[in-house]
Amino acid sequence: DGNIPSEAGLRVREKEMDEWSSQFGIEVELDVDPARWSVDDLGRALEREGLAECAEAVRRADIDGRVALSLSKADEDELKTELGLGIAHRRRLLQFVEDMQKEEEKGQRF
Repeated sequence: DGNIPSEAGLRVREKEMDEWSSQFGIEVELDVDPARWSVDDLGRALEREGLAECAEAVRRADIDGRVALSLSKADEDELKTELGLGIAHRRRLLQFVEDMQKEEEKGQRF
């Protein structure tokens, strides 16, 4: 179907929305279900929590909400090698993900 935007088209649109949001000082709301977060949604959520370095790393690695929800402490070595995060940032990212997972389990939304 020609009406469905490509992944690249969606990324361009998200980047445009971020630029528009910054230019006009309007905060773009995240979907309440982290499993539906795009890569940029996850990045924005991390930035709001003061985890800008983690946000950059998840964007480079193309990690969206669904993938983030699957992360655990067992992935810490991969976060080091694949994302290049130091121990403090790895632990903060995993704590953020653990908080997301707890909210999902309780049936609440982030």
